[in-house]
Amino acid sequence: MRRMKDDGLHEKRDNVKSSLPEKMQRVVELASEKGSSNWLTVIPLKDMNFDLNKQEFRDTIRLGYTRQSISVCM
Repeated sequence: MRRMKDDGLHEKRDNVKSSLPEKMQRVVELASEKGSSNWLTVIPLKDMNFDLNKQEFRDTIRLGYTRQSISVCM
């Protein structure tokens, strides 16, 4: 059953990707590669307060590294 569900999801994914313009298909392909950071490919939306200036972006990166290093030490 799980295999059938996975096959169905892969088929839906392929249908959605094929309906995108060629340039967007490449963007989606790169963003979905193993090890890629999908959050860096998000379009900054002012409505949702996702638009960061340089300093806010750097602070966010530092905060992420600080949290990661703290959890590794524990």
